[in-house]
Amino acid sequence: MKAKLLLLITLFTSTLMFSQQDWNLVWTMDQLPFLPEQTGSEMAIVKAGYDTDNDGWGEFLCAWTDLEANYILMYEATADNTYDLVWYWQYPLQANSFAGIEVGDFDSNGKVEIITTMPTVVGDDSPERIWFFEWSGVEGENKYGKGELGAVEPTRGWNFNIENGIDFRPYSLTMEDIDKDGDNELIVGVRSGDRGREVLIFSITGGDLFGFGAFKIEFNHQESFEGSLYNVTTGDLDKDGNQDIYALVWANMTVRFFECTGKDTYELVTSLDSVTAPVDYGALKELELLMQMTME
Repeated sequence: MKAKLLLLITLFTSTLMFSQQDWNLVWTMDQLPFLPEQTGSEMAIVKAGYDTDNDGWGEFLCAWTDLEANYILMYEATADNTYDLVWYWQYPLQANSFAGIEVGDFDSNGKVEIITTMPTVVGDDSPERIWFFEWSGVEGENKYGKGELGAVEPTRGWNFNIENGIDFRPYSLTMEDIDKDGDNELIVGVRSGDRGREVLIFSITGGDLFGFGAFKIEFNHQESFEGSLYNVTTGDLDKDGNQDIYALVWANMTVRFFECTGKDTYELVTSLDSVTAPVDYGALKELELLMQMTME
């Protein structure tokens, strides 16, 4: 008996999506908040499907990173096809790439957090590059972080223990208890930097974000590639009960496969290096992995 594994990496484009379904424009952001009129931007990221304040109204988060003043925003549905700006925060650093966004209860204290990263240009310092904004816990209240809207501060920030003067550009974020030890992990894809492209996994131990919790780096893979590491996702591709991590570098389909084999234990299991192709391939977000097993 011989097993054949066919791995299909499908990158969806807007053309494909629109060819399969009918879409109607029901709302648009006519003007970026807090900026002069007629200011345009390449919206860096949009993430939807949340109800963080448990009031029955859906929310979405978005951010731009290509202007002098860059923000992360939360809009909430208030009526049919109506969305109001309910929370925002201005990034304190200049951006040199896209922001990352994740939502979840990282410290497992019953209060969800908005988590965001900012790849930034560094000088001789080591600024915070990831921030956590914890929900107030009051149903229907869009309060995240410390302070009132207009003067919001993060519940917690971190610089990944990076030494001063090191270029380090975290982007992709995925949260889950990947090693099934009862504590959530954040799986971070580092687009580029002085240490190469990185997959970094960390958790919080000894408390919560407001208290004495300490960040613990469980795994850090560093490797140099031609392109940028934009996409890091997880799943159980080989169906062995262990979660896998897929890191796709935008350099002619360069992929690294990692597997979690136990508590705080991760290993590189497969490497697919760049292939010659008439066009470059890659993914910014939402890499879909499809597996087909055939038995002979």
